Amino acid sequence: MSEIWSLGAKRLLARVNSFHQPDSSKSKCKLFVCNDQQIGWIREDAAEQLRRYPNVFVEHSDRFTLAEHLNTNESRSEAVAQVVNDMRARDCLKTLRGWRDELYLVKSAYSQPPLFKIERAATSIFGIRKYGSHVNGYVIDENGTWHMWIGKRSATKQTFPGMYDNMAAGGISHDLTPTECMAKECEEEATIPKELALEKLKAVGAV
Repeated sequence: MSEIWSLGAKRLLARVNSFHQPDSSKSKCKLFVCNDQQIGWIREDAAEQLRRYPNVFVEHSDRFTLAEHLNTNESRSEAVAQVVNDMRARDCLKTLRGWRDELYLVKSAYSQPPLFKIERAATSIFGIRKYGSHVNGYVIDENGTWHMWIGKRSATKQTFPGMYDNMAAGGISHDLTPTECMAKECEEEATIPKELALEKLKAVGAV
């Protein structure tokens, strides 16, 4: 059984990392660069829409950048929000139908300062890296056997409905730390009081 599971896990990882393979769609994407830092990848269907906003997005041979006058976190956030809201109103990209009214920070790496904020549903348009907190819960019975708590997503979820999941997890929005995010999700998704979550949560790594 363990060999079958390992093979399945390897296949899943290969699929997740397929974007970086030579025959992937990566060659058809353009870089998304801000302040001389790569922050994403833009597919042609998204590029076609961004060309409608040359005062915000500037196209080069191999990349899109933000216009030079957008040189602060606030100005970038405002300009990108106007574009994204207009695209949502035009219903030109399906991903924006999953609008969340939740802002994510855009960074070249988690440890780097944010360059601007963007609506969560729009991050995939720009191939922007997102971050989340996940928690696995377990109990040890009187015989010393470990048991994992497994969550199941609602059948009405916008993403991956009805599938098994961590005990609780969630994207890290612009105003939360990973720990604050996890405490919030524990309360919302697993009915674990924030006080108990903060007492028991233990950070064990990052991927």
